[in-house]
Amino acid sequence: MTRARHLLAAPREPIGLSAEESAAYLGVSCNTFLGAVRRGDMPQPRQLGSRSLWEADELRTAFRTLPRRGLRETADPGETEDEAFDWSATAP
Repeated sequence: MTRARHLLAAPREPIGLSAEESAAYLGVSCNTFLGAVRRGDMPQPRQLGSRSLWEADELRTAFRTLPRRGLRETADPGETEDEAFDWSATAP
């Protein structure tokens, strides 16, 4: 096996994801993902020819900047994240 074939045979996480793959990566529907892109909550895609691709690392970074649901704005010093969670915010 040539070196190039050996490198291609190694399993790798893709770095460029389609809209559908990006949505699945984040655990949301494609419509939800594209809405987040339009609002600026998720990054704009990169262009490769006619393809729009999102970089997995950029999605991960953008996801980490999203607000956490139910956390009080002013937690007590020393309070854990679990203790600061406002469970009433999760009620339907």
